[in-house]
Amino acid sequence: MMLFGLCTTAFATEAQYASTKAFLALMDEKGVSYSVEGLDSNGNEMVSIGNTDSDINYSYTIRYFFDDGGENCSLRVWNIITFADADFAKVLRTVNSLNCKYKYVRFTVDESDNTVTAAIDTIFRTHDIDEIIWEATLYVVDIIEAGYPDLVVYDQ
Repeated sequence: MMLFGLCTTAFATEAQYASTKAFLALMDEKGVSYSVEGLDSNGNEMVSIGNTDSDINYSYTIRYFFDDGGENCSLRVWNIITFADADFAKVLRTVNSLNCKYKYVRFTVDESDNTVTAAIDTIFRTHDIDEIIWEATLYVVDIIEAGYPDLVVYDQ
């Protein structure tokens, strides 16, 4: 299903938020390599994990954005495909179909650069943060694996 951690663990900085630290402790326990990228302009703490899915021959990076309130994390996989302008309507129909078929993870079409993104947003409190984000990660991985074959036909 998935093979996490092809990239080496590279710490640009140490995690600051308790929610980020909780998730990264689980990643350490599971032996998953990650990169802590610091804070973005919105005050979200960023983490990335590379994944290669050998079943669909696809590699990508899951980006995590932990909010400073410690109760939310957004996961994004950008640039799943890049498509031609002429395929916009077909890609949009495919994304709409995937969004109807699969729960939790949503696909979006970015018209500014003709790419497709997968996203999931989580809500949690101060307990089970690690398991909640890990479960969200597994959803993203499973749904990308299921939806990628429908999208890749439009990839340039």
